[in-house]
Amino acid sequence: MSEDYLATYPVVGQQNTRVVVSYDDMASSPREWDGNLGTMVCFHDKYDLGDKYNFEDIDDAFAFKNDVSDDGGVVLPLYLMDHSGLSISTEPFVGDIAHQDSGIVGFIYATREQIQTAYADLADTYALDLGSLWVRARSELKKEVATYDQYIAGTVYEIGVQEKVEYIAKDGSERALNRWEDKQDADGLYLYTHDVYLPDVGTFDQEVADVVSREFDLEISDNHGVSFSGSSARLLKKELSPTLAAQSNQAKEATQERPDPTEHNKIQERE
Repeated sequence: MSEDYLATYPVVGQQNTRVVVSYDDMASSPREWDGNLGTMVCFHDKYDLGDKYNFEDIDDAFAFKNDVSDDGGVVLPLYLMDHSGLSISTEPFVGDIAHQDSGIVGFIYATREQIQTAYADLADTYALDLGSLWVRARSELKKEVATYDQYIAGTVYEIGVQEKVEYIAKDGSERALNRWEDKQDADGLYLYTHDVYLPDVGTFDQEVADVVSREFDLEISDNHGVSFSGSSARLLKKELSPTLAAQSNQAKEATQERPDPTEHNKIQERE
């Protein structure tokens, strides 16, 4: 776990235990996860974004996009902001900076067949028509983009539990020294306003579960697994916002060249 902590919290009743929060700079891209409903198609001269695709060019991609939409699939535009870090959204960015440093970078889609397959059991159980499934699919695609936004911005988190350990100095003084050692951690925390993807949370003992629940407004299951509610995501974002503003893009795009902000993406004229 990274030692560049964003926040630390004591555990009541355990003076030698604390909960720490840091960036997860080893997080995997959510586009590599199994179970994504949507496919992200992005065209950019500088950044490798979204999913792999087999389109020959932009014209081919947008012809396919129109076919998906006409056939009852879901297609949402993707906008990229590149200003002191990257951000991606299904909605246009607003403001003076956005006018210069953002634009359409592609789209995310799910075909009618993919939607019907993904929600087949739900449709059968509740007798949902294609329109209802379309609404659910649209919401899911927006969630996938919000999660990917966290990844490219470098704002993926780890919550860890540490224990203070005493040891004797090796300089001959026999001084008693203390250091914090990792005991447990949960990484790959993607926070956004609707939900949190938490692939591997591990388990925490009751006292630690209590402090995590209290500080982050989390729901703790019977086996002390942690699942984040929407309010906890907003709380953590608000609490860490000064740090996020300063460090938002370190983890993922620090080594890549920023595109010329005066360049207009070729896709922008096609929407």
